[in-house]
Amino acid sequence: MAIVLLAFAGRTPTGLFCLCIGTFLTVGSWLLYRVSAAGIPWRWTGLEPIFLLGLGLVILQLTPLPTDLLEQLSPGLPHLLGADLTVSEDGLVPSWTVLSLTPRESRLSLGGLACVSLLFLVMVQKLQNREFARRSVVGVALFSALYGVFATVQYLTSNGKFFWLIENAYTGTATAAKGSFTNANHFAGFVCLSLGPLLAWAMAKSFNQPKKQSAWGNSSPQGLNEARLLIGGAGVVALLLAAVLSVSRGGILLAGAGIVIPIALLLTKRLTDSKFPVVIGVMALLATAGISMFGEEFFNRNALELATADIKELDDGDARQFVWQANFNAQQEFLWVGGGLGSHRDLIPAFHPASLDNRVYSHAENAYIQIGTELGMAGWILFSLCLVRIVWQLITFVFFSSSDDEDLPLAVGVAGSVAVFLTQGSYDFAWYAPAYMLVILFYVAYLFRRPSEEQEAIEFRRIGFAPAFLLLILTGSAGWVAPSLYQAAQAEGPTMRYLVQTRKLANFENTEEELMSLKMRVGHLQQALSADPTDGRNYLRLSSCLRRVYELNSLQAQLPMPVTQIRAAVYSGGFQDADAVKTWLDNPGVMKSMLPLVRASLHASRKAIACSPCFTGAWLTQADLCFVESPAADLPDYFIERARRVQPHSADIVFAEGYHAWNNGNVEEAITHWKTIFADHHSERSRILELTTSSFSPEQMVQFIEPDWDSMYWIARSYALADHPQKAEAAAILARLTLEAALHLPTDDQAGVFSRAFSLLSRHGEPGTTQSFIATSTKLQPESTALRKVFGQYLFRLKEFQQAEPHLAYYLERVSHDPDALKMLQTCRAQREQQALSPVQPASSRRFR
Repeated sequence: MAIVLLAFAGRTPTGLFCLCIGTFLTVGSWLLYRVSAAGIPWRWTGLEPIFLLGLGLVILQLTPLPTDLLEQLSPGLPHLLGADLTVSEDGLVPSWTVLSLTPRESRLSLGGLACVSLLFLVMVQKLQNREFARRSVVGVALFSALYGVFATVQYLTSNGKFFWLIENAYTGTATAAKGSFTNANHFAGFVCLSLGPLLAWAMAKSFNQPKKQSAWGNSSPQGLNEARLLIGGAGVVALLLAAVLSVSRGGILLAGAGIVIPIALLLTKRLTDSKFPVVIGVMALLATAGISMFGEEFFNRNALELATADIKELDDGDARQFVWQANFNAQQEFLWVGGGLGSHRDLIPAFHPASLDNRVYSHAENAYIQIGTELGMAGWILFSLCLVRIVWQLITFVFFSSSDDEDLPLAVGVAGSVAVFLTQGSYDFAWYAPAYMLVILFYVAYLFRRPSEEQEAIEFRRIGFAPAFLLLILTGSAGWVAPSLYQAAQAEGPTMRYLVQTRKLANFENTEEELMSLKMRVGHLQQALSADPTDGRNYLRLSSCLRRVYELNSLQAQLPMPVTQIRAAVYSGGFQDADAVKTWLDNPGVMKSMLPLVRASLHASRKAIACSPCFTGAWLTQADLCFVESPAADLPDYFIERARRVQPHSADIVFAEGYHAWNNGNVEEAITHWKTIFADHHSERSRILELTTSSFSPEQMVQFIEPDWDSMYWIARSYALADHPQKAEAAAILARLTLEAALHLPTDDQAGVFSRAFSLLSRHGEPGTTQSFIATSTKLQPESTALRKVFGQYLFRLKEFQQAEPHLAYYLERVSHDPDALKMLQTCRAQREQQALSPVQPASSRRFR
């Protein structure tokens, strides 16, 4: 469990592989021991058939099925796969024969599901030993507290890396306590799972048992009671502090559930003594002191937001409502068996009710809803049966069993853990983190311990055929996907290096710099794919990188013929078949060395589609580059429609439609498409500007796009980066639109807007235009020291000392020490004094007065 927890909570392929190896070793050794030696008989929980049916459901999703059966089980699948579309060229689109839309993710998730199920069943058997069970539950709770201490220290001394060494492409440790979790909400849920058992263990009264019956060996009951209060109380405080420092509003809610329910049950069952109020007060005081020292700001903000009960604000503007509605839409189409375990991230964009602006929902923000999306009605039924069985066992153990008073406190604590688990499931999906599931299932396994009177009457014997066969089936399921887990774990390193490098990308100053970066990233992806050739997302990334290389070379006129001319020639109807097209393109006077690059990009995108039909980018690459393999003019429209089926509100599709029109010479239609996405989508905007900057003047761009001041900044920047002859004109338009927009902006925002526009004007604008911008900006923002400084520096470089002097003087009056600015101001004053003695003024001063 510890290894899985440290491996990013088991969420990564490496963590899943560690979980698989640990499961094989644990279950294998225990099974061999029980085959060779007598022990406590197998404890049936009633969950075994549910586990088998759940694994069977996922295996069904991965099994190739006839088309008719696929349509019956998943009525929405034909539409998503474009079964109603016709295309003149066969063989370019791989067929689809399984229910899961993401088979690789389903296989990896199946491995985690099988391993967690196996470990739960073995934990139930191990916890039949009464003394071992108590020690184990307390040990896991204390280990969780130590983990919370580690997470707190890592956050307070963070350098942004996990364990101060490992850089993650998606997140860091500087903004919240996370431990080894990549999601702070999941970390908060994990530490709160142990609040109940640890609190109940610390607060339960001593029952004056003999030394030999003590759960801690030969310690006396009085000494044990004091140790429990000290160690347990410190652990509870550590868990609470870690939950608060996770900066998770849900963490506060979960901490409340993990504390209130055990306390209520402890009082109801009279399991505490007279020291209870005092100890609770001391714990509260220590927790308050810790929070006030390290997390008071986070706690107050999150508690206030929870207290306001503004659902929309708590939901970040209906973000959860948005994805929940998308999930409900998907469940209507994939009602019976879902879209595949682990498919949520790739399936759900097809059902978004509106544009998402490139935001990715890796999970449904609700565990119960996500079960319905990925496993359908069958998954909901199985989960409901499992939940009813566990809750009934909990109620029976706490309220109706004849267990002695030493067993009840921990069961009461487990009730708090179950409450945390169910509460978090209503607004998050932490269940796909194996470390999280292992802890909650370990606590639940304690509930299935035989009552004391049954343990005294049991007869020791070797394991029977039925439980041994059950374990072998579950182990076989895990073994079936173990090679996939190993491949994914091997590919994780180069994939993460690619992601880290991609995340660090800045705006490139020239094409050569971007090409060098692409070469390095392609190398990482090729290494990852050689280890795991089933990773469709890496094929998609590789295709995008190769396509970008081709685009950059096209923009630099590295092709003997323009791309638009080549594409038009292919679709003109002069070629009888694909072989004729390939023969013509192989001509050195047509595509030269770029043809292998285009074919490699097409091949990678087709591999991605073979892994999952839900990759929008792969379909759009096919639409853009399919002309090198087929003269069928309807293919681009077919591929764009396939992309629209899996992500109907994607800005990439709008760009592709405009690009298709652009290549066909229909500029007006292209601009009509691009205008709708230009302002809000940065990556598409950059590609639009690459195509249009060399073809239109700045005034024409303003006429076509009708940009606001922010969009005009990017237009002007594009002209500047291209060193276009009209870059000064673009900068002048930027200055005009910025000043017009500033009149309608809040005063606090104006300085940032002016600074951004001035950064371009100062380098690429005409001096007269820039000086006029400075004058107007100063009237609107006379007290901005940052603006006054850069304005003064710019005017000083122009030798406009008289205009620079008031800006520098104002700046230095409010800044304690800036030697460079002071030297400039002294020079300005010296020039002013010199001009006062001279009867002739400089020409520059006369010109701009």
